[in-house]
Amino acid sequence: MPAVHVVQVGEHLAAIATSFGFENFLHIWDDPNNAQLKALRGTPALLAPGDKLFIPDRVQVVFSRSTASSHDFEASLDRVGFHLRLLDLAFKPRQGVEVEITVEAPFGTGDAAVLPTQKLTTDGDGKLTVRTAKSATVAGVVVKGLQFAGEMKLGALDPLDTPTGIAQRLTNLGYVVPLPEQDAKPEVAKETFDYDLRSAAEEFQCDQGINPPNPDPMSAAVKAKLKQVYGA
Repeated sequence: MPAVHVVQVGEHLAAIATSFGFENFLHIWDDPNNAQLKALRGTPALLAPGDKLFIPDRVQVVFSRSTASSHDFEASLDRVGFHLRLLDLAFKPRQGVEVEITVEAPFGTGDAAVLPTQKLTTDGDGKLTVRTAKSATVAGVVVKGLQFAGEMKLGALDPLDTPTGIAQRLTNLGYVVPLPEQDAKPEVAKETFDYDLRSAAEEFQCDQGINPPNPDPMSAAVKAKLKQVYGA
């Protein structure tokens, strides 16, 4: 039956589609009922928590074949690509760096399409692409034998036009902005988050030679510079 799914923190469209039984997430993204969301976000790769996604009926594919015979069916099970970019302290791309990515199947799924460990090398722009099952949401990262603390959350980056999206990009660039704690008082959490976000954005701008820095972290100038440096 058709449904409306509210996007949660850490979810991405490919995993959502898989959970509803869709092999191709474009069947959801291209549904006319999602036209407004599609226009707002521009890409299925960047959804924000709270976005409402219409889930259409799943069409059952029926094949007619004769009985008492053997028939071969071939299905193409596509994977998705998650992009990672390594920069040095001067924001220059780290080229030719060996990176080991470990992706685990979501608990209880036993998804055989997940590629457990991949050894990849960054290209001339410091980028690499991790290809894995659409249901994957987290991965471990090892760069030159150094294990990064925590997990890389696949597909959890919020859109650039949201405060959390700005905060995530700044944090990934080294300007740490803690996201609001769920158990904190809303007004206190927002005040602290706004202060940390503004401070990090100003520090980022100063390092980029923007003086005086724009005090509004959501300004078009900050977004443009952040997109240029971050790459997305």
